[in-house]
Parts: sequence; structure tokens; C-alpha cells
Amino acid sequence: MAIKLDKKLKKRLLFWMIIILISLLSIPLIIFDLKISKSIPATWSKSWFSLIFDQIGIGIIFIPIYFLLLIFVLTINYSLIKTKKNKQIIYWLFNIIYLLINVLFFYYNDSFNFKKDSKESLYKLVGSLVCILVSFIFYFSLNMYIYKKKLYKDVYWLSNISSKTGYAFFVIFFSQITVQLLKVIFGRLRPDEVINSNKDFYYAFEPNFSSSRGNSFPSGHTLSASLLFVFLFFFYLPNKKTQVLKIITILTASIVTLLVGISRITMLDHFASDVYFSIVILFIYMYYSKSVVNWFRKKIRPRNL
Repeated sequence: MAIKLDKKLKKRLLFWMIIILISLLSIPLIIFDLKISKSIPATWSKSWFSLIFDQIGIGIIFIPIYFLLLIFVLTINYSLIKTKKNKQIIYWLFNIIYLLINVLFFYYNDSFNFKKDSKESLYKLVGSLVCILVSFIFYFSLNMYIYKKKLYKDVYWLSNISSKTGYAFFVIFFSQITVQLLKVIFGRLRPDEVINSNKDFYYAFEPNFSSSRGNSFPSGHTLSASLLFVFLFFFYLPNKKTQVLKIITILTASIVTLLVGISRITMLDHFASDVYFSIVILFIYMYYSKSVVNWFRKKIRPRNL
């Protein structure tokens, strides 16, 4: 019992140390937000880097959502669907619909609106195609692995992996809701509006009560990219392979999040603090996810007995 309390105390101390460090790091970003944005050359907003990673930031969220939904479909098939034919119908129907939604999302987002002699539309098209290609490779590889290992009928694997989806769902759902609520509450104008349209500048956490409102704070694209970190919940086996996969996931998620975040700043769509606090929001939800979800499960369990 004493060991458990000691671990909890260390965990809380570490958490608050990180929070203090995050707060200290945020101070210069908040103070110099406008200076940072003004120092960015105007040409960067339409550069290949900004536009390609802007598209990646929009669509990368499809990857973790697909994973959660696939696990849900496989669990339903195993638990409730009796015939092999019906299982296959549900499985293929899910994949076809999801892939169509994935492609149509970019199509209706004007990512495929290519115009001749327009570099901007070309960069957007390239970014969306890269995102779709990476997503499809992930979907294919994941399904091949699951079916090669016959995990779709492994009750132990399904049980363990399904329990972890609750943590990931909690992070994805509530972090997205939080970002949208903060956008509405603070109404911060984007750097482009402040610099190029001479509108008022507002600091992070400074409410905008004027009639001219924006949705700069915090950055939704950056949060979407950082949601790749939810895959860490699924590496629960204590072995070398799992540790390697964790490191690869952390590096991949960190690089993608960083590049998407920088692209949002160079596009003058977000201040540096908008990007920074999106990552902070993710960190807080990742930290509390297991405690909250486990507490909720304990509360509802007696009712299901």
C-alpha cells in the first residue's frame, strides 16, 4: 500500500513539475506572440511547406479514428455476429464507407481543386494525396497484420485492446471539444487578420468581446496531428518489441505535430501560443485519461451486473 502511495505521489509531483515548466515556457510565447508572427516573411504563408503540412494537419486525425472504429467493428463481429458471411459484410462495409469518407473529406475541403499555373493548389493537392496515401498504407498494413496473426478471433487480444480504446476515445473526443469551446470563448483573431487587416491583437486567454471575433486560440490542426500519441495506449505488453514501437510512435507523433504546428504559424493562421497550448491540452487529457475512464467504468459496472 505504501509503495502504491509512493508511486502516486511521485506521479503527481512529476505532473505538477511539468505543469510549472509548461507555464514558465508559455510566458515568453504569450508576450512575444505578435512579434514572432510579424517576423515571418509574407511569402512563407503560401510556401510548399505551409500548404502541404496544413493538409496533413487536417486529415491525419483519420488514422487514430480508423483504428478505434476498426477495433469496435472487430469486437462487435466477435461478440455478437454469428455467421462468417455477416462478419465479412460488416467488415468490408465499414472499410469501404470509411475510405470513401476519408477521400470525400479532402474533395469537399477543396484540396482537389487543382488549378493550372497555381502552385498553391498544387501544394494542397500534394499534401492531401500524401495524407491519403499514408492513411491507406496504415489501414492496409494494420488489417494485414490483424488477419495474418488471426487477432480478430483472439479473445485475449480483443479484450485488452478494446479496454484501451476507452482511453484513446476519451482523449480524442474531449480534447477536440475543449479546443472548439476555447475558440468560441476567447474568439482570438488570427495573425493574418491582425497583421494584414489591422485588426486588434489579443493575448492568449484574453477574451475578445468585440463584434469582430476569430477562432485562432487554440490550434485545431496541431491538436489533430498530436492525437497520434493516443497509439501509446495500445502498447501494453512489457517487451522489447513494444518498447521499440513506443519510441517509433513518440518520434513519429512528435515530428508530425511539430511540423504541422510550425506550418500553422508560418501560414499566419495561428500564433505560437495557439499551437503551444493545443499540445498542452493533449498532455493534460493524456495524463488524466486512465484515471477518469477507470473511475467511470467502476461507477457503471454495478448497474450492468
